Amino acid sequence: MPRTGPTPKQQRLADADDVKLRLGVVAYTGRQKGVDSLIVTDLIELARNHAISDAILLSGDEDVRIGVQIAQTYGVRVHLLGIEPAADSQANQSRLLRQESDTSMEWGRADLEPLLSLQSLATLSPAETDRTVTDEPPAAAPQLDSVADEFTRTLTEAQLSTLWALGTRDPIPDELDRVLLRSAADVLGRYLNPPERAHLRNAAKRLVAEHMTVQRR
Repeated sequence: MPRTGPTPKQQRLADADDVKLRLGVVAYTGRQKGVDSLIVTDLIELARNHAISDAILLSGDEDVRIGVQIAQTYGVRVHLLGIEPAADSQANQSRLLRQESDTSMEWGRADLEPLLSLQSLATLSPAETDRTVTDEPPAAAPQLDSVADEFTRTLTEAQLSTLWALGTRDPIPDELDRVLLRSAADVLGRYLNPPERAHLRNAAKRLVAEHMTVQRR
């Protein structure tokens, strides 16, 4: 859930019959937080209260394995669902989680195409559009560029060299990324949306590249 609250789509899902929506939060880095613990808690509580006999788990994170183990002690069978390629990639789905589950299945393109479709930005509501990455620079670009410039000036030569060596495609290391995003959030007075995070990171990488290019001349 964004800091501003549930999106319109999340609200509609929560309104649906026979659906209980649990939402984590989006952190400074844009990564979701708190979702694994909610899944584990639900698995354990539903199993302990004999509210379910089977659970279908759509996840690949090894952190939820403890929830699977405890649910099974109450007699619940856990069926792991992955999205192709899941079983062939440790990055997509933990092998230990697959081993712990009672059954494993994988959905491929043919399974998903009837359920998913592409949506044009023009058809999205303003609340949804501001969370969608676009090619247009965000309105806060000048402030973000200033934050990126200040961030780059505080880096040591070793840190600059590290970022330079990573190139433009590799992500900024977490410890530096957190500082960069938190600084921008403090300036804007709110969390950054995806286009703003992308612009900020690209600006920082560009400034690092310019600095290192000058240094090597």
